[in-house]
Amino acid sequence: MLNLTNLKWSESHGAINEHSGCGALYYAFTYMLRSKRCVCLGSGGGFVPSAMVKAQRLLIQENIIQTVDVTLVDANVGPWGLPLYKDQSYFDSIGYPEIKLVAKTTNDAASLFDNIDYLHIDADHSYGGVLSDIYAYKDRMSKNSIITLHDTDNAVVCGGVPLGVWKAAQEFVKNNPEYGIVNLHVGAGTAILGSNMGKYRE
Repeated sequence: MLNLTNLKWSESHGAINEHSGCGALYYAFTYMLRSKRCVCLGSGGGFVPSAMVKAQRLLIQENIIQTVDVTLVDANVGPWGLPLYKDQSYFDSIGYPEIKLVAKTTNDAASLFDNIDYLHIDADHSYGGVLSDIYAYKDRMSKNSIITLHDTDNAVVCGGVPLGVWKAAQEFVKNNPEYGIVNLHVGAGTAILGSNMGKYRE
């Protein structure tokens, strides 16, 4: 039902041998929240936005939402994996033509959005970059929305820059106590960030 293992980098989300890994989580959040608007910041190969589209297709069948609204923001810069897309045709080729590509940096694209129901952060993996993304988008979220962050268990240096996803998420929660965070040790790690979740846990 949710086999996304043909997509590049699927194993980093724990999706191996037709097992969907955290793809099931991304799908479930989109479906559970009845998400009308999903935004993904980065995502090599389109793994996360593909899961979002699958869930929205079902919501449309159930007459809960009217249209697919999934946007991938990726400027194709930085050392965070080789992008497999340069234009919309890539998503047509993998069977997800509904994904809209915004070829801008995440900060430049933030003003394009409001009322985001589900946001996934997987772009600049540095401490400063992740913290900047959280702050740039947190006020653009809808009520009862959710944010997930990828590569929370991965601290390796990439392109000379240490990955700081988990550190940035912890710092944000420390300074914004209305938010809580849970880290799931699946693949390279995925954290769930939301308001009214209580104190974060490692």
